Formats: sequence, C-alpha cells, structure tokens
Amino acid sequence: MLLKILIADGKDGNLYDALSIAMNFLKNTGQMGDYSRVQSVAIDGILAARRKGVSHKIALANAAIVEVQNAFVQGMPSKQK
Repeated sequence: MLLKILIADGKDGNLYDALSIAMNFLKNTGQMGDYSRVQSVAIDGILAARRKGVSHKIALANAAIVEVQNAFVQGMPSKQK
C-alpha cells in the first residue's frame, strides 16, 4: 500500500510527508489502531484528495486524518498503555 503513495508522489515528496504527518498525529492522539489498516485508509484519503487537486502536504494530511476518523475512530479501540 505504501508503494502506491511512493509511485504517485513524484519528485516533491508531499504525499509521503502528508502520510507521515497524519500517522504521527493519529499515534500521538491515541487514535492509532492496527497500523497497517490505518495506514491503508490514510493513503486512500491522501490519494483521493490529490485527485481532487489538493497539493499542500498539510491539507493532504488533514484529508488522511478525516478519512481515518470517519472509518475507524468511533469503533476502534485506541492503543494506550
């Protein structure tokens, strides 16, 4: 799944940076469940936003966070401890 974002990223690295920002935010706020599932949903959110013309890494990270929250947070147990 990470390969998708690396291929789509091109030369600027914004997509990978956005993924890193989003994953760090989700981890630090206790919203991280199964890392690979969360990462997959976050990547889908980033790529969907990119297809809509979003290019700034913070806006892309926000799209990823919203996608994960909509998909998981209400029913996902947080990993604390």
